[in-house]
Amino acid sequence: MTRTALLGALLRASCALGWPLARLDAEAADAPLTGHDADLLAGWRTWEAWRGLVSEIAQPFGWRLVTAIPRGGCLTLFLASGDASEFLQLDLHRALSARGVPFADPDRLFAAARVEDGALRLDAQDALSVRELEHRLATGTARSAHGCVAQVHVHGAFGCLPPTWSSALAVALLRRPGQLLRLAGAKLIDLAGRWLDPPGALWALSGPDGAGKTTLAGALGQVAPRRLAAGIRILHTRPFLWPRPSSPPPADWQERRTGRARSWLRWGLAWLDFRLGYWLLVRPHLAAGRLVLFDRYALDYAVAPRRRGIDLEDDVVRRLVEAVPKPLGTLVLITDPRELVRRKGETTEVEAARQVEAYRTLAGAVPNGLLLDAGDAKPEEVARRALVHLVEVMARRAGPDRP
Repeated sequence: MTRTALLGALLRASCALGWPLARLDAEAADAPLTGHDADLLAGWRTWEAWRGLVSEIAQPFGWRLVTAIPRGGCLTLFLASGDASEFLQLDLHRALSARGVPFADPDRLFAAARVEDGALRLDAQDALSVRELEHRLATGTARSAHGCVAQVHVHGAFGCLPPTWSSALAVALLRRPGQLLRLAGAKLIDLAGRWLDPPGALWALSGPDGAGKTTLAGALGQVAPRRLAAGIRILHTRPFLWPRPSSPPPADWQERRTGRARSWLRWGLAWLDFRLGYWLLVRPHLAAGRLVLFDRYALDYAVAPRRRGIDLEDDVVRRLVEAVPKPLGTLVLITDPRELVRRKGETTEVEAARQVEAYRTLAGAVPNGLLLDAGDAKPEEVARRALVHLVEVMARRAGPDRP
């Protein structure tokens, strides 16, 4: 099923239930979408109810709900087909607001709508006026040169005052105090909920140097934003609260020994960076519904700690790895050891083979781990397998009982 057909099925199902839901562009239920996203005007129901309905409609057709981001007046849902070939972003607006101020009454828009082909369809002039008003209030400029707003909506948003955001706030306080308070309360509740249980996803990408991690991270960075999540943030190894070293590890890192004092210092800095850096640099992205991808992470400390200047006992290194915030899943990329030596030249074939086997073992031990052998497939195929795995894991987490 295409994303357009899925959207049409959702609109008809909500209409049959008596739940107001309509496209904000006032197009018909089966009209083609421009891009991967659709803005919908929704009746004020709990987010759990809307999520449950979307999941119920999507699953029989092979679509999966991947991420849900509640924002008080708007719920953003990211859905993907089972083979990760099609994506759909749904923005369900149960309040029409700009910068926190409600400027229109959804009930009045629904009252003027009509049922067409089993789905609710907004009046075209109402929809145009709402989009123009939102743009003016958010940016202070007209949405287009020929953009116009029906007088009834101008009066409803600004009264007799000039068409500014402060005027809309004053009118909302006088005419719609209940809507304003309900929206403000919903925003605060959803903000707290996103920090306590972030809708975003933390992923790790591990493997020996030369396996192709940077290429895979770049490919995922192109496809993930506005398909799997609100955006993507790619970090390297650690959050790095302080500047990271500008020089790479020395070529003879395998033979070079690091003193215990310096090793313990680096161990402590890494521990502090992982723990504190998570709350300061990672958690905000997760709370905003973004995907955070680490190019190298805890597994890379476990496999080659001396490469990172930590020359301590295995159980000490293990304690550092166990203290790292756990990712939702881990992509482990390996390839032929001889290819690793050819690409990087930073290690021997024996050490490369040891690392490949260590990563192979750890990939099966970590939650939601996926082993990807870059030597057996083209980069495009590796990226496709990784994307399908992300969809499967994130869909299992995004059940209908969340947020």
